This record gives sequence, structure tokens and C-alpha cells, in this order.
Amino acid sequence: EDQVIYVLSSAGRLYRSGNYGNTWEEETSSGKLKGLDSGQSYDIYEQTGIKQILFHHGRPREIFFIGANGKHWATLDEGNSYIQPCGFQLPGDTQCIQHPGGDTARMTNPFLKLHPSKKAWILALVRRDACFDRDSRTWCADDLFMSRDFGISWSNLTENAKGRIAGFVDFDWADEGPGDDGSNPTILASVYLQRADLDKRRYHDWDKNVDLIRTTDFFVSVKEESM
Repeated sequence: EDQVIYVLSSAGRLYRSGNYGNTWEEETSSGKLKGLDSGQSYDIYEQTGIKQILFHHGRPREIFFIGANGKHWATLDEGNSYIQPCGFQLPGDTQCIQHPGGDTARMTNPFLKLHPSKKAWILALVRRDACFDRDSRTWCADDLFMSRDFGISWSNLTENAKGRIAGFVDFDWADEGPGDDGSNPTILASVYLQRADLDKRRYHDWDKNVDLIRTTDFFVSVKEESM
């Protein structure tokens, strides 16, 4: 019977109990999560510690921890061991968790979403570096990345569209329909299809230039949905 409980504080501290909550250990100061400064101060207004925990109720042993500043961790055994961020592996480690979009990319809300049934599949919305670089020749937009191995490697789905998508706004995995074997999962996304529409975007209001699309081939082809 499962006895493991994780608790995440608003300041980014992660606590784990292996006995129904009778005793607790703070994982963020234990040294188990490499790349975290065990002596750092935690503050709800600072980008420190763990930001979010992702898991499936049907597979509680597999947990993904979204950290601040581009560092993320995962466990496949409820915290008995951790897959560390790339650059912070332990001796003998053969795998590490990559930050989608590279070390300097910044994830925007809603961060990452696990596939509802497909093991280890994740979608992540990532803000381009150009948004923070005034001298960049690439326009500011959000790209959608996908991992099929719990964050060990990522592919850029915006690049799959080969120019048919200027930037992503939001996304989600679609529910699997009758007879769907999950081999080509459907992804729904709201996007800017044209660069001109992206340049006129409205950040806080409804935007008539945003389109709703779906794909069953990871945006190699794009199907617009009526709204």
C-alpha cells in the first residue's frame, strides 16, 4: 500500500513522508535534489525551490518536479531516487532532465502538462529567448515542446509546423475518443498563425486573431477548429 506523501509549500520547499505523514523530511534541504543550494533562503516572492508537482493518480510512483531557474527533477519510484537536472548528475547517472527550449528558455503558465494516459509524455509552453533580448532578430513568441521520456529530451513542435504557426498561446492534450489507441494523440492549441497577428497581440483581453487548432501528427499538419 502506498505510504508516500509529498507536500509543497508556497515558498517552494518540498517535504516527503514515507509513512503516511507520521514523520517528514525536507527534500529541498536534504541534498537529494542536486542543483538546489541547501543553504538558500526560500521566499514566496523569489524564484527558488520547487514551483509545481506533476503526477498521475494512476501512476503515483512517477513524479515530475518543476523547479525555478530552469532546473527540474523526476522520480520513477516515489522519491527513493531522483533523476537530476542536466549538469548536476551523480556519478554513474546515465540520464538527466533537460529544460525544454534550452537552459535560458523560460516556461510560461500553464507550465507543463502530462498526457492523461501515455506514460512519460509531457507538453511544455516555453517563451523564446527573443522576448528578453532587445537585439534579437527573432520575434517574441511562445513555442510548444514535447517530451516522450519524462523530460530527458524535448522536440520543438513549432518547428514541426514549418512556418504555419507563428506562436502558441495555450495548449492541452485532447481526450482520447472511442477506438483511439493513443499512438497519435490529439493536441489542441490556441495559436497565432500569422506573424502580423502576433505583432498585434493583446496580452490581457480576448484576441480575435487567435485561432484554435488541433493536430494528430504533432503539427506537421494543422487543422483549424471553428469557435
